[in-house]
Amino acid sequence: MLVAFIAPSTTTGANRDAAIDLGYSSSRFKDLYLSGVAYIAGTTGRGLKISNATESYTNNVAVLNAQHSQGILQFQTASSEAARIDKDGNLLVGTTSSTTPHTLTSGSGGAMWHNSLYISIGRTSDSLFLNRLGTDGGVARFLQKWRHGRRLN
Repeated sequence: MLVAFIAPSTTTGANRDAAIDLGYSSSRFKDLYLSGVAYIAGTTGRGLKISNATESYTNNVAVLNAQHSQGILQFQTASSEAARIDKDGNLLVGTTSSTTPHTLTSGSGGAMWHNSLYISIGRTSDSLFLNRLGTDGGVARFLQKWRHGRRLN
């Protein structure tokens, strides 16, 4: 079977792993088009896999897969962490701790725990802002087992 690929190598044909740049800061490529998967990795089994998948005939999705044992997908702004999704599916904003939801007691941050469907917010000032922009309906509804609701107007 013939496999077609471009591989970085020395002048003698030996492999040059992780040693050659594609482009330069003042001589860049414009766009990158792929029909497969992009792997961004430092070592085998670690890094980011970017691909697309089809969940159904009409539902195509983009997939970002943090491929290391910790499974943390981190989002940064201005070189500082803004949020992360951990390997258990917990969304953490302003905190890096994914301990039990009830232990978020200091600092500022929030988390949504995937498996327990629990939202926790920790702040030293107001923790929740709700702003209904229309004039009809309630602002919040609290239910237990989808009945006996209490509405805040």
